[in-house]
Amino acid sequence: MSTIAAAGAADTTAPPNIGSLLELPIQRILREVTGPILIAGCGGGFDIFSGLPLYFALKRAGKTIYLSNYTFSGMSDLRKGRQITPECFEITADTVARADYCPEYRLCQYFREMRNEEVSVFTIVNGAGASCVRDAYKALADMLHLECIILADGGTDSLMRGD
Repeated sequence: MSTIAAAGAADTTAPPNIGSLLELPIQRILREVTGPILIAGCGGGFDIFSGLPLYFALKRAGKTIYLSNYTFSGMSDLRKGRQITPECFEITADTVARADYCPEYRLCQYFREMRNEEVSVFTIVNGAGASCVRDAYKALADMLHLECIILADGGTDSLMRGD
């Protein structure tokens, strides 16, 4: 529907592209990313689980996806978990972790038992401090050749900024 200008001619000014108003910035970013992506739970505990819908959608789209989680799990009694940095560990379904609490291990077990997939979850230990967390993400970015890191928070206990 066009509007009538004062002189009686139709207004040819195009309306804004409504599609761009409805598109989330992450949709554009994910279309442009061609390299590996890390989905990282950032609040501690089970936050990585809130990133799983995105994980499955991106895997279906053919993307290379890795998982990590800022963890409350005790790593001092961890066995068969590869240490990446002093505060970063790779957890697999073969890792021997605390039986009472290790969501990362449970997620690896789920992938093996229910989906017949071997998926690692990289953990970053809670309380490590900002520089140690930065170093852990840097080590993962270098090791996995990451192009993008997406932080997932299952609640509202994270404060984030930046590209």
